Amino acid sequence: MMIEIRHRHTEEILDLVNADTLDGADLRDANLSNANLMCVSLRGVVLMRARLAGATLAGANLSGANLCWANLRGADLRGAKLTNANLYGAILADTNLSGADLRFADLRGADLAGADLTGALYYHGTAWPDGFNPPERGMTFFVPRDTGSAGE
Repeated sequence: MMIEIRHRHTEEILDLVNADTLDGADLRDANLSNANLMCVSLRGVVLMRARLAGATLAGANLSGANLCWANLRGADLRGAKLTNANLYGAILADTNLSGADLRFADLRGADLAGADLTGALYYHGTAWPDGFNPPERGMTFFVPRDTGSAGE
């Protein structure tokens, strides 16, 4: 399967990747600014110091991804799965993280100025920048459902 990396505004193809997913790819220091990676599987991908400003990652699966010091300013991460992702020191200013899954993500030192976090999920293991208050930003604390019942 060919994955097209497209410009967010012009839809120009920036790169073609012949793969079913980008899971586990090493893309550190890559320039993917304004790329369209909507709903792409990027589990465990290494994007340390990558430039993803303005990128569309809505619905993408970034579980376990390493995004340390990545620049995601103005990116669209609506509904993205970022469980266990490392976002230490990432620039997330003005990003749309509404509905994203941030359970167990490491956001220490991240810049969240102007980020839309409405309805984003977090849990006890989510690590925050100093002084950050998730409920004040409209985030939702994840409450696991009891899947078992008595007598089973």
